[in-house]
Amino acid sequence: MSASAAAPAGLGALKALLPYVRRRGARFATALGIVFVSTLFAVSAPAFVRRAIDALETGADRRAVGHFALALVAAGLARALFVFKGRYGLITASRDVENDLRTELYAKMLRLPARFFDENSSGDIASRLINDVEGVRMVVGIGVMMVASSGLLFVMSLAGMFLIDARLTLLNLVPLALVTLVTWALTNRIYAQSETVQDRLSDVSTVAQENFTGARVIRAFARESAENARFAAASAGYRDANLALARTRGLTWGLMTLLIEATVGVTLLVGGRALIAGTLTKGDFTAFIAYQLMLSWPVIAMGWVMTIIQRGAACMHRLG
Repeated sequence: MSASAAAPAGLGALKALLPYVRRRGARFATALGIVFVSTLFAVSAPAFVRRAIDALETGADRRAVGHFALALVAAGLARALFVFKGRYGLITASRDVENDLRTELYAKMLRLPARFFDENSSGDIASRLINDVEGVRMVVGIGVMMVASSGLLFVMSLAGMFLIDARLTLLNLVPLALVTLVTWALTNRIYAQSETVQDRLSDVSTVAQENFTGARVIRAFARESAENARFAAASAGYRDANLALARTRGLTWGLMTLLIEATVGVTLLVGGRALIAGTLTKGDFTAFIAYQLMLSWPVIAMGWVMTIIQRGAACMHRLG
């Protein structure tokens, strides 16, 4: 663990996590397989709705429609079960990775020379061992879970849209491509701001730790006001760093929401005309909208996942 600041390593810093993930490879693979099955149940719902609406259009009786309704409920229940099992498995595996990482860091701390502890404050070391490790765990836990579930849902929903109307799907890809450009354009900024947030948190921890351990000395020399001002300055720096990151995240989410709404507008304009012309059935149009709404969460989640991954990379870089 290096406590000195180095040049940002970017996402490459996360490569150091691979050995820890490989140790729990079976658990991660099982959980990801369960996530895949849960996504299959999710994308089956619009297909059932589509068939039910088309059946009503052709004069099907109530019993036939009831079968589709029961299938829809069964798919929802199955998805809920598999989502729980998949997320539980990934979070549990991430806790195992966290335990391995903390154990190795503690063992390394015991081998470090006394000079290391003279050159680095106890607050900064504690911040790295507690907050930075938690940031790394978020990557292999919630980060992996969101990338897997959102990625699979995105691909499968897009495939369902293509099967209904390839031309309309291609038109919807234009705003989605802009979402990707926005995401990558803001990646470096989020990484830098995430690392700044962790550094400012380290400053707060350092000041607090020094004041707790040196309380008698501070009172003996009547340094209370000076130390209060010092802590207030560190806290203000941490607040400002978080606000800067929040502004960037807000910009990301706002742009993504705008572009998603643009895809709905394209569907209503082009798909509505196809529905009037009779080239799309009511069931097709409803299912297409349902798949399109399913795309919304993966696209919006990209901003959140990007923040988690960038923060985790910054934390891993600080841990060295």
